[in-house]
Amino acid sequence: MRRVLRRVADLFFPPVCAGCRTLLDWYGRGEHPTVFCETCAAEWENERLETCGCCGLPVGACACMPEAIERAKCAAFRKLVYYHQGTKGKVQNRVLFELKDRCMAQTAQFLAEQLLPALREMVEASGADPGDCRISYVPRSRRAIAEHGADQAKCLATALAELSGIPLCHAIVRQRGANRAQKSLSPAARLQNAKRAFALAKGALVKGKTLFVVDDIVTTGASMAACAALLRRAGAARVYCMAVASDDVNRDPLPKRV
Repeated sequence: MRRVLRRVADLFFPPVCAGCRTLLDWYGRGEHPTVFCETCAAEWENERLETCGCCGLPVGACACMPEAIERAKCAAFRKLVYYHQGTKGKVQNRVLFELKDRCMAQTAQFLAEQLLPALREMVEASGADPGDCRISYVPRSRRAIAEHGADQAKCLATALAELSGIPLCHAIVRQRGANRAQKSLSPAARLQNAKRAFALAKGALVKGKTLFVVDDIVTTGASMAACAALLRRAGAARVYCMAVASDDVNRDPLPKRV
């Protein structure tokens, strides 16, 4: 039945590559359709093999974190690829722009599937009872949601919760009026802006829970750190961080930006 529904949907919304927007093969995609054409799929796999300059591990296995996240006492930080600012030449950049601008369910599902092994590793490493684990996310600003129509981190977290069976927890909200774009600020200003931008959601039950906080891109880590600090102050036992991409500045063995 699901396959039939997908075929019907494809008639009205032909599947296109998340990396280059070329039309994909309608009927050769199998039970788990790809979001990439062959060229972009190969590029994606190559980017996943990029190594960290700090630990020497492939980016998907690297647990190195930006200083802001480390200072927030997060238990770990995992990611899939490195993001390269100021270019659409890299396939991961194009996928992330696609996610931000369209938040296509199939793209979010694919990325969640890619993040799932790291999530399972962190759950096991935490030693937490699975019933005490929750997935949350760094919420997008109201202005950005109004402009683009969706919250990409929420889409990712929702897909990851469905795949893993770990409940989704809407633990963090954006403060009204705190809509300054992080990308326009200096690293120090990002930290201050992030602290003002987020608040604990009313009625959020995080005390004693192990939280896995999801975002699409981590640059300095200011937003992720601010959310993690809120959760820890609210009594979360542990906070783990996950993102599709970490800015490639974070792979540099020199002192990280904060």
